[in-house]
Amino acid sequence: NVLLFSKDPQAESAKTRVFYNRRNFITEADIVLNPFQQFSTDGTFGTFDLESTLTHEIGHLLGLRHSSVLGSTMSGSLPKNGTFGLADLTARSLGESDIAAIRELYGVNVAIENCCAAIAGKISTGSVKPLKGITVWAEESNTGRVAAIAEVGQDGSFRLGGLLEGTYSVFWQKADDLLPSPLGVLGTYKLVKDEIRLVNERVSFTRSVVALDYVGINGQLSDTAVSLTGGREYTIFLGGKNLDQGKLAIEFNSPYITLAPNSITPQDFGSDVSVVNFIVTVHEGTPAGAYSIFVTGEDGAMHSLVGALNIQ
Repeated sequence: NVLLFSKDPQAESAKTRVFYNRRNFITEADIVLNPFQQFSTDGTFGTFDLESTLTHEIGHLLGLRHSSVLGSTMSGSLPKNGTFGLADLTARSLGESDIAAIRELYGVNVAIENCCAAIAGKISTGSVKPLKGITVWAEESNTGRVAAIAEVGQDGSFRLGGLLEGTYSVFWQKADDLLPSPLGVLGTYKLVKDEIRLVNERVSFTRSVVALDYVGINGQLSDTAVSLTGGREYTIFLGGKNLDQGKLAIEFNSPYITLAPNSITPQDFGSDVSVVNFIVTVHEGTPAGAYSIFVTGEDGAMHSLVGALNIQ
């Protein structure tokens, strides 16, 4: 165990080694906890939550990869207790995107009558170069919750499977430190059980001056989701590049989350990061799940932190 983490003992809480046979079936998976880290089950400050850690690693054991949904159990960044000054046990419970991903791999319980459907297709750019760093995700149109996410293959193909019957808004976004690209909308689709909706779209990448990197609460920023509760008002922090509060629009694809008018305020976190905060109300009765933040800069380009708000 020590050898697996000796090069960077503070980088992660655990690792899972997965072995496949020639038919691409998993034959063995070993979960290894980091012996340089401390774990707890009661939210002790500065420790990793043991149940959250193991739930995440069991996802890898079953074949799941890291998710770009910040509020998902399979997010690539598992916070320690005390991030934002709070105990964080949210990864113990699977999000909608986690559940959809495991349904896509293993099928569904026969008792679920309205499952499953999928959105699949190909994104093209008109270039012969392999595509890299593009994410496609679906959000429930009636709630705004992130329902599924997929990384686009080098050939542009993607598949969002394991979806329940319903209507979904589908977006794409390219991650690139050198060329922040605005998100695009692939459309809104109503799915029925056993349907595979084919979506093929030609897109173009444009440079934007705005970038989103961090979200936070209680005066702190992180690359992990913020955990909130329905029926309350919160001050949320957002960090990135060129976040000019006078030329910035913040939106949510959900009727359950409301931005307070004229509440976007600049904050000084040093010269390396541009920060604003804003006030949101999470309505009582908001369905539990991960919700995205959408930001439009002065150049009219929209960006998103996918699943950055985790409603408990």
